[in-house]
Amino acid sequence: MGTPWPSEFYPSRKVCGYEIEKFDSFHEYIFHDESNKIAAGGTTGSFLAGITIGLPPIIHFGNEEQRKKYVTPCLTGQKRICLAITEPWGGSDVANLKTSAKKSECGKYYIVNGMKKWISNALYSDYFTTAVRTGDDGMFGVSLLIIERNSPGVSTRKMKVMGGPSGGTTFISFFNVKVPVENLIGEENEGFKYIMMNFNHERLVICMGAVSAVRVLVEESLIHAHRRETFGKKLIEHPVIRYKLGNMVRSVETC
Repeated sequence: MGTPWPSEFYPSRKVCGYEIEKFDSFHEYIFHDESNKIAAGGTTGSFLAGITIGLPPIIHFGNEEQRKKYVTPCLTGQKRICLAITEPWGGSDVANLKTSAKKSECGKYYIVNGMKKWISNALYSDYFTTAVRTGDDGMFGVSLLIIERNSPGVSTRKMKVMGGPSGGTTFISFFNVKVPVENLIGEENEGFKYIMMNFNHERLVICMGAVSAVRVLVEESLIHAHRRETFGKKLIEHPVIRYKLGNMVRSVETC
């Protein structure tokens, strides 16, 4: 989730066995590096993806009441959370998302209508940190809302994916969902910049996992090259194979 660790909302004084005050970005890198060495994206994604990208917006931009209500249960594993941004008609084009959130006549709720697609961990998440349109077209009309799974009008279905089915990739539908205005993260129509700031850490974590998984692939390739025999000798004894392995190692070490 990035650093500093939100110690005021975490009952334990240690993270991964390390003193919470000393836990920094390097320790987080070690955690992601080691956890991805199993080279099974679905497994790591099933217990890391949602909280890694869904909880930080509340930690960094949410108010005190939101942090008390949502952060501690997620950090302790009592509840799960995910980030719902991508829609059927676009993912990276966040500024043009279509899911709408309009104020009710009484002004106490946002009425949310729309769809989200390919949402990691949503199948078993209790909360959705959701990007919605509260204003005009473009980046200055986007906000973030905390939508609870048990809200009337919320429906989810598991999506069949080629890789990582245990990650709980989900299609979410919102039909006239009433979300209390208190669930707005930060300021209305300021959500785009919150999302972009959140993406910085999310992309970093993805890079950490990718490099770790590639190291495993290089290791397995080396093991195979020492075992497999062709034309009367081990693969590793063929110059072209050593050349390929050397390039693989060089590319990984560059990262």
